[in-house]
Amino acid sequence: RMNELQKMTRKIRLLSLFIGGTLSILAAIIWHDKIAEVAGGVVIGLMCALIGFQMIQSMSLGIEESNAKSKAYVGYLLRFIFYACVFTLSMYSGINVFALLVGFMCHKAAIIVYSVRYREEMD
Repeated sequence: RMNELQKMTRKIRLLSLFIGGTLSILAAIIWHDKIAEVAGGVVIGLMCALIGFQMIQSMSLGIEESNAKSKAYVGYLLRFIFYACVFTLSMYSGINVFALLVGFMCHKAAIIVYSVRYREEMD
């Protein structure tokens, strides 16, 4: 059985995939001559954000009080190194940087939508 954190995470991931998938399809239709560069960028950006979200959750659940500050710092640093590597490799591969950012922001949008929706359910 799923606890509340797992339910929230699952809903946010599904919402992220829906938003990102929709935008990726729209990008493929609009920029059909650059599907890999634009639609692929949205997908890569979204996957990067979802992996980062998982890294945040894993790090926060694994922190012990004795060394919480150092573990949090290392987790933060590793996550941003991961983002930098993915974005750099993608750019050098010809992926559209704006599309990467749009894909990345799809996940952030999903978190906001979930938060607003959840807040309305609580009222």
